[in-house]
Amino acid sequence: MGITAVALDLDQTTLNRQGRLCERNRRAIEYAIQKGIHIIVASGRPLSSLPAEIRNIREIRYAITSNGAAIYDLHTEECLKQYKMTESSIDAILRYTEGLDVTYEAFIGGKAYAQKVYVDDPVRFGATPRAIPYIQSTREPIEDIRNFIKENQCKIESIDIVVKGEEQKLRLWRILEDNIKDVYITSSVTQLLEISYKGLRNC
Repeated sequence: MGITAVALDLDQTTLNRQGRLCERNRRAIEYAIQKGIHIIVASGRPLSSLPAEIRNIREIRYAITSNGAAIYDLHTEECLKQYKMTESSIDAILRYTEGLDVTYEAFIGGKAYAQKVYVDDPVRFGATPRAIPYIQSTREPIEDIRNFIKENQCKIESIDIVVKGEEQKLRLWRILEDNIKDVYITSSVTQLLEISYKGLRNC
C-alpha cells in the first residue's frame, strides 16, 4: 500500500532556520501533491502564525496546530477538533510558577498572546535574535498576561512558559509533570515549556 498522507513539522524541518520554505522543499511538496499524497501541517504554531509560503499552497488543506491542540481546515479556517486545557490545570500552572522569573504565551482560537515586555524584547527572556521577527509578528502583546490567562481559562488551547534557561526549564518540567496529571509537556526550544491537554474536549 502506497503513502497517502504526510504530516510535516515546520520550524527547522520543512522551514529553514530563517523560517522560510526553501526551493528544494517546495519542489518536494509539489511533487508529493502531484503523486496524490495529502500534505498536512503539524506544528507547535497556532493557526495565525502559519507562514504564507505554506498557506499559499492551496493543496495543503489541513493543519494540526498548537502542538496538536487544534485541527483546522485551512480553506475555511474552521476548527475541526480542539483540545482545550482544563481550568484546574491552568490554575495549577499559575500557582506553581507564581513569583518565578518566567512569563507566558497563551494560545486561544488560533492566536498567540504574550506579555508585552516579552514581545518588545524577546532576547531578554532567552529567545535568540533570529526569533525576534517571528515573535513580534505573531504574538498579540498583553500588559498582564497572568491576569489575561485567568480571565480566559475556559478558552485556552495551550500555554508556553518562557523560562530563562535549561536548568529552570527542567526543574519546572518535573514539578508540573509530577503534580498536574491532565497535561502533556514538551519543549522545542531552550526557553519554552510547551503545555497542552492530554485528551479531547469538543470545540
